[in-house]
Amino acid sequence: MADFPPELWAEITSYLPDCTVFSLMFLSRTFYALALQREYRALTANCFSRSVQLKLRTLKHDEYRARCVRSVALHPITEGNIHGNPMLPNVRWTWLDGLFQKFANRYSSLSPRKVESTLNDALLRLTNLAELVVVNDDCPASRFPKIPWNVYAANLQHLDLTMPLGKAKTLPLDVSFPQLSKFSFRPCPESDNLFDVPEHVRLTASFINGLRPTLTHLRIMHNDSISYIRDLYSALGRFPHLISLQANSPSASIGFIRRHSDQLCGLNFSSITSLSPVTLEGIEFNGLLKLTLRLGDIEASRWWTLPSLFLGSIVPTLYILNIESWILEKDFMAFLSAVEHLSIYKGSSCVLEELSLSVTAVSSTILRAIAQAFPNLRSLNLNLEMVAIGKTMSIEPTACFPYTPQQINQLLFRNNFRYAWVGIEWNLEELTIVRRDSKGKDAERILWGFMLLISDCFPSIYGFNNQGDKAIPNEIAQIISQERNLLN
Repeated sequence: MADFPPELWAEITSYLPDCTVFSLMFLSRTFYALALQREYRALTANCFSRSVQLKLRTLKHDEYRARCVRSVALHPITEGNIHGNPMLPNVRWTWLDGLFQKFANRYSSLSPRKVESTLNDALLRLTNLAELVVVNDDCPASRFPKIPWNVYAANLQHLDLTMPLGKAKTLPLDVSFPQLSKFSFRPCPESDNLFDVPEHVRLTASFINGLRPTLTHLRIMHNDSISYIRDLYSALGRFPHLISLQANSPSASIGFIRRHSDQLCGLNFSSITSLSPVTLEGIEFNGLLKLTLRLGDIEASRWWTLPSLFLGSIVPTLYILNIESWILEKDFMAFLSAVEHLSIYKGSSCVLEELSLSVTAVSSTILRAIAQAFPNLRSLNLNLEMVAIGKTMSIEPTACFPYTPQQINQLLFRNNFRYAWVGIEWNLEELTIVRRDSKGKDAERILWGFMLLISDCFPSIYGFNNQGDKAIPNEIAQIISQERNLLN
């Protein structure tokens, strides 16, 4: 074991749960170091119990443990999140509990000011930080630690900021981040009227623009009541290495998306309101690989179902498509028809390999259309409310559907379903079908029987419900097996 390099052990233990790694910590120095790295890799400062306060003091005085911290999440410090509860027994550190228990009482009545001081001292020691999450709301009764930006700048790769625009003056405009590749910004509503909005927008945009040399992933999310997002996007320049963007303001972000359409590989686009006519249909992408659409009003969001410059540009390149909204069967059929038409026009089949969507009603016709439009599909994640088992009849499927006992109409559906796939080749490998209520009232239901029926038509399917195999719960499998033996 001594001949194994530490990097190899680190790779092996990365697949093990925490409890297993901690149980091995006293076997050797290598496992002890790996256990410490696992214990201290993430620090979340949102609830300051005695154990957290003790951890902060340990980081303050122990340089090795401080270097193990790779991710930190900072939240405001208030009287409500400072707790003096007794230290809970910890199986991993039982032998340390007795040693430090007599010192725990000194942390039971700390004020927010003292906790802030302890946290500030610990933050200064975290010289190997790669990810920083900052949630700094506009609560006047809270305190917030001082972030040592100069200490983190060299190694920081991911920064997530949630803050009011009024705190833009606290941003480190004079600090460079040579490795920062992912940035997320969530401006939260102000508690009072904000004065000099243009100046705060300028400062925020100046900070984000300072990340242009290295930034590859940008995420800007906001509340609907915030009105200055358009000005913020307008003040942003071109990011030469940007490949992924998540935005939930169509009217504000459309110009920014257009400026980067030649280089974006991933786009998460939210079209929430039906009042905004702004869409992507007039934008041509050069190499979009992954697209997530969050559509608001179904009736007003049909732009994505029509042949357009946008749709024609993504058909030859898109590998992953997620539609995170309930859509009507007729709209999705229109989308599939447009994709098939564009594939024929361009002389090449769609390369899509992963599809996730929620359709109000599913039939054998729509599944056949999916197979024809996306012949290279490998993974299908389908949420539905109803299944059409005839021209005029739809039912709410059970987990056993279409193998529910004593249901002749489901027997007819199975026979017609198999007949509909004659002559169709499809190399689908992973399948997930879940019955969900579009209004969120009913619990979700995995449709094991429906997935089994489809896999009978396509032997290439090897996995149900993202589990890597076609195993079905025993009680469901017994019902399906009995029905298959009786009626097939």
